[in-house]
Amino acid sequence: MNDPKVFALINLNIQRRFTSGHALALYENCYRFVRTGSTGWWSLDLFRRLMGVGDSAYYETYKHLNAKIIKPAVAEVNKTSNIIVTPEIRKRGRAVSDIRFKIEENPQLAILDLDDGTGLRNAPVYGRLRELGVSDRLARQWLAEHGEPYVSAKLEYVAGQGNVRNPVGYLTAAMKSDYAVEVPVPTSGRAAQLKVVQALVAARTPTQRDADKRLFLSGMDDGAARQDFERHGWMSALNASAIRAFWEELVSGAFDGVDGEGGV
Repeated sequence: MNDPKVFALINLNIQRRFTSGHALALYENCYRFVRTGSTGWWSLDLFRRLMGVGDSAYYETYKHLNAKIIKPAVAEVNKTSNIIVTPEIRKRGRAVSDIRFKIEENPQLAILDLDDGTGLRNAPVYGRLRELGVSDRLARQWLAEHGEPYVSAKLEYVAGQGNVRNPVGYLTAAMKSDYAVEVPVPTSGRAAQLKVVQALVAARTPTQRDADKRLFLSGMDDGAARQDFERHGWMSALNASAIRAFWEELVSGAFDGVDGEGGV
C-alpha cells in the first residue's frame, strides 16, 4: 500500500501562481509523487482525463496533445513551481501509448514551500513545535512540506519516547527517517481495502478530490451504480471493484499487499 505521507501538502501560494489550468493539473498530479521521483506510467487515456481533455477527439492525437497540453504545461510548472518535471513516453509499435513524468525539486523556487507565515503560525501544531524549541523557519518548512497530521504524528512519537535529552534533534531525525509506531493493519477483505481508499482520498487536496470524483463518474454508464456512488462516495459497496480499479490505475501499487477478498 502506498503510504499517504508520500502525498505532500500543496501550498496555496504556488497554486495561485499558475495561469494555465492544464499546468496546475499537471503540477497537482506530479507533486504528490515528489518523494518517489516519478509518477509511474500513465496510459495516454488516463493522462488526457487527468488534464481535463478526455472527451476531446482533437487530443486523441499525441502530436496535438504534446504541442498544446504537455509542452506548455511542463514549461509553466518548471518556471512557476517548486518542482521540475520531465516527460518520458513509451510506445506500442509506432504510436505513443503511455507517459510518465520524472520529478525533482526546483532549488531556485523551493522557498515557495513557505507561505508568508500567517496561516502556518496559526496552526496548533506550530505552537507545539515552537514550545519544543523548533525554530520558526523550520517549523513552517515542516508544516508546508509534510502537513499538520504528519508533523503531529511525529510529535506524538517523540513524546512517547519518555525523557528525550534533545527533543528537537530527535524530532528532526524522526521527521527525516519517518520514525513511527508500527500498528498492525488488516491485509485482506473489505476493511483493509477501505483503509487504503480512505488514506488515498484523505491525502488529496480538495481540488484533486473533486476532480477524482468527476473522473470516476465520467466512466460510469449504469444509473444505479452512479446513484450509489453519489450517495456513498468512495465507500460505495456497489462500485467496490470499479473503485479499486480506478485507484490502482491512478496510484500505481496502491493496493500492494492487500488481497481482493471482500471488494472495496
